[in-house]
Amino acid sequence: MYCPACESGISRSFLREEDIDGGDTFECQSCGILLRYIVDEGTYLGAQEESLEIVDDEDE
Repeated sequence: MYCPACESGISRSFLREEDIDGGDTFECQSCGILLRYIVDEGTYLGAQEESLEIVDDEDE
């Protein structure tokens, strides 16, 4: 996966090591922007779709 702001790669192993689950927020290691890890289960794309979204100050 890639950060939507700086396109730096974020690995699933990093998410596991930092104990980040679906819906959790964290900072991009490269640009420092706040991101939310989204896990959508049971989509038409397959059993599970994972994505990252930028968290606005208003979202928190």
